[in-house]
Amino acid sequence: MRKHGRVIFQRSLFIYTFLQIFSFCSAFSRFLKNKIKIKITITITITIKNKNKNKNKTKQLKTNQTKKPTIVITGSSDGIGEEFAYNYAKQDFNIVLISRTQSKLERVAEKCKEINPKIETIVHSVDLTLPRSDVEEDIQSLLEPLTISTLINNVGMAVDLEQFHLQPESPTFKTLTLNVKVQLWLTKWVIKRWVKNDSKGTILNLSSVSGCVGIPYLAVYSSTKGFTDTWSRSVVLELKHLKKDKDIVIHSLQPFFVSTSMTKIPVLPTVPHAKVIPTACQRQIGTNVSLGPYWIHSLLGIFLRSFPSVSIPVMRIVMIILTKWKKIHEKKKKKKKVN
Repeated sequence: MRKHGRVIFQRSLFIYTFLQIFSFCSAFSRFLKNKIKIKITITITITIKNKNKNKNKTKQLKTNQTKKPTIVITGSSDGIGEEFAYNYAKQDFNIVLISRTQSKLERVAEKCKEINPKIETIVHSVDLTLPRSDVEEDIQSLLEPLTISTLINNVGMAVDLEQFHLQPESPTFKTLTLNVKVQLWLTKWVIKRWVKNDSKGTILNLSSVSGCVGIPYLAVYSSTKGFTDTWSRSVVLELKHLKKDKDIVIHSLQPFFVSTSMTKIPVLPTVPHAKVIPTACQRQIGTNVSLGPYWIHSLLGIFLRSFPSVSIPVMRIVMIILTKWKKIHEKKKKKKKVN
C-alpha cells in the first residue's frame, strides 16, 4: 500500500509540474503577444489595403443564395455559444439564438445588435432536454425559411465532478440528451436540406479534450464528447463519398476547461475565457476535422492520448483546485451580499 501510495504521489507531482510548465508557457506567450501587438496591427492593416478585392472574404463558407446567410447557435445564452454570436455579429451574419432562458437570449441578441445594427437576430427559448417530439417541429418551422450558412452545436451540460455510480440519474440522462441527441437530429435535418438544395455550409460540433480519453469523475460527459468527435469524423467520410465534403464542412472543436457559467472556473493561464475559442476556431476552419482551438489544450490532448493512465491523478489535482476556487468564489459572493 505504501509503495502504491508513493507511485500515485510521484505521478501527481509529475502532472502538477507539467501543468505549471504549461502555465508558465501561457503567461510568456501573453507577454510576447503584448510586445508585438503594434507590429501585428500594422501588418494586418497593410494586408487589407493590398487586398481590397478580398476584404469581405472570410474562411466561413457562405451560400450564394439571395437571402443573407444565417448562423444558428444552440446553447447561445452563455459561454462559448454567446461568444460565437458576438464573433459572427461582427462579420455581418444574421443570427438565430436557441437556448432555454428567454431573458439571457434577449440580452445576447441586444448586444449583437449593438455590435452590428445591420444584422437580424432571432431568439427562440426552448428546453432541449424535453422529448424530441415536443421541440423538433417548432425549431424546424423557425429555421425553414432561413438561409442557414453555419450550424453550431454548442448546447450541452455536465454533472458535478463525482464517481459515476454516485451521480444522480436525472442529470445523467439529461446530459445524454443535450450532448448527443439534440445535435444528431438537428444536424441530420440541416445536412439533408443542404444536400437537397445543393447548398454550402459549415457545422461546428463542440467536443472536448476530455473526449480523447476516458476522464474519471466526468465519465458520462467525456463519453458524450468522445462520441461527438467520432461521429463528426464519420459524417465527414460519408460526405467525401458523396463528393460534398468541399461544400459541407464539419469540425469537431476540442477545448478543455474554459471559463464559462457552466464550468464555474475562473480564468487561469490554462483556462482561457470563452471569447478566445470562437476567434481561434475560425482561423482553422477548412483544415483538420478535429480542431484544438487553444494551443495549451491541444498539447494537453496529445499528452493525455499518449499517457491515458495519468488522467486519474490529473483529475484528482483538478478536483482539488476547482474545489478550492469554488470555495473562494462562494466567500466573495457572500461578502458582496453583506456589503
